[in-house]
Amino acid sequence: MQPGTSEEVRRILLLVAVAGLFGLSIGYLFETLFLALSAHLIWTIYQVTRLRDWIVGRMQEQAPDTDGMYGEIVDALTRAQRRDTRRQQQLRYRIKRFAMMTEALDEGLLVLDSDLLLSWWNPAAAALMGLRKEDRGAAIINLVREPAFVSFVNARSFTEPLEMPSPHRREQTLQFTGARFGEGETVLVVSDISRLRALEGLRREFVGNVSHELRTPLTVLRGYVETLEDTEPPPGMQGAYGQMAAQIDRMQALADDLVLLARLESMDYERDSTDIDLGELLAEICREADQISKGLHVITLEVEPGTFIKGSQKELYSGLSNLVFNAIRHNPEGASIEVSAASKRQEIQVAVSDDGVGIDRRFLPRLTERFFRVDSSRGRSTGGTGLGLAIVKHVLNQHNATLTIDSRLGRGSTFVCHFLRSDEPMPEQVNA
Repeated sequence: MQPGTSEEVRRILLLVAVAGLFGLSIGYLFETLFLALSAHLIWTIYQVTRLRDWIVGRMQEQAPDTDGMYGEIVDALTRAQRRDTRRQQQLRYRIKRFAMMTEALDEGLLVLDSDLLLSWWNPAAAALMGLRKEDRGAAIINLVREPAFVSFVNARSFTEPLEMPSPHRREQTLQFTGARFGEGETVLVVSDISRLRALEGLRREFVGNVSHELRTPLTVLRGYVETLEDTEPPPGMQGAYGQMAAQIDRMQALADDLVLLARLESMDYERDSTDIDLGELLAEICREADQISKGLHVITLEVEPGTFIKGSQKELYSGLSNLVFNAIRHNPEGASIEVSAASKRQEIQVAVSDDGVGIDRRFLPRLTERFFRVDSSRGRSTGGTGLGLAIVKHVLNQHNATLTIDSRLGRGSTFVCHFLRSDEPMPEQVNA
């Protein structure tokens, strides 16, 4: 029992004892006890009323001067008030800090409620999207009516970012990412990537122009080297001519791959989309692979009859042939290379497997990077440009397909391309 409660009990017992003795002395025991207890009840109501008025006034005035059980209640409420005041101060400080941080961000932040109504945004979002105070509570899809944005917000999966022109300034390119939190609420992050896309455009243009310009001098050099090879070389120069020719071929292959990559990345490049017989396409690739291998590898092909996909014949040949030719270039004599295509549920899988040297698993995430090689010396010795898998990735991106890679050192590698079935509606192409 708390001290204040004990004191209150003792007070009541003392009051009853005194009132009882006094009542016995005057011959009115019950009447005296009733009056004493009534007086105590009135005093209790008075104390409770003072306490209630203090609490209703949000404890802004000085606490009632009381003791016993009511004093303990006042002390407990006063301590709770102090703790609450400290928490409010801390919360206000954190909110102020958060507001300062969001105001300092270059990225825009938007918070949508469960009905996709705008509930909050930071200054950067207002600048990027032209939001005004009266837009609070409005549906975001009524403010931004781009079909791609409406689909992005309504899907609420946010697995991939969305790029689109700014609804406020059409010369800007915005990127949206999102996440869900709380009870169906959504936070959107919007970034201005106009400069990044402009730099990427300049890079593509530069690479494409340089690659085109390289072709003419390389063709001239190749002609002179062939002429020199047909003549009687000076002593010790025959090997030099061969090395010159090999390096020219390598530079020519690099220029061709760079031109192809620039074309794949170009938004102005017109792509054809036809039904392609994978059996015929892969058979053609395997015939060329046999010529490159010169019978040093075992190449097998297995394709389900009537397997078709929609896309560009030229691009798909470039992408899939790179997978097969890489398997030849990077595996020793006698390695088995299996090329297959089959329907799997809602997709068609094209796989290129080998039982060769394999690749360390820690390098797998970087294989599709430009010029990345697990072993740079191996790339030079095989004549590779380091762009093969980058081309594969871009070709697959243009066909809304994906690439998965599984490999183990000493146990070979498997590259699988996942395409939508040709009888499925093709989504809009996405430029990488």
